[in-house]
Amino acid sequence: MKEFPKRKSLRYEDYDYTQPGGYFITIYTQNWLKLFGRVINEEMILNKNGKILDETWKGLTQHYT
Repeated sequence: MKEFPKRKSLRYEDYDYTQPGGYFITIYTQNWLKLFGRVINEEMILNKNGKILDETWKGLTQHYT
């Protein structure tokens, strides 16, 4: 498995990440496989797996506060 270089944390030292707020999440796949769709003309076009992930992500608020 390819190891990624260590990088500086982008987290703010004095921020309480347990509080409600918006977060940016990046998902990397092994060997950079395009498992969720493709970017075409700067727009993400979801495939079947991407649509499942999108629906699941949006449904999290129905199960968790």
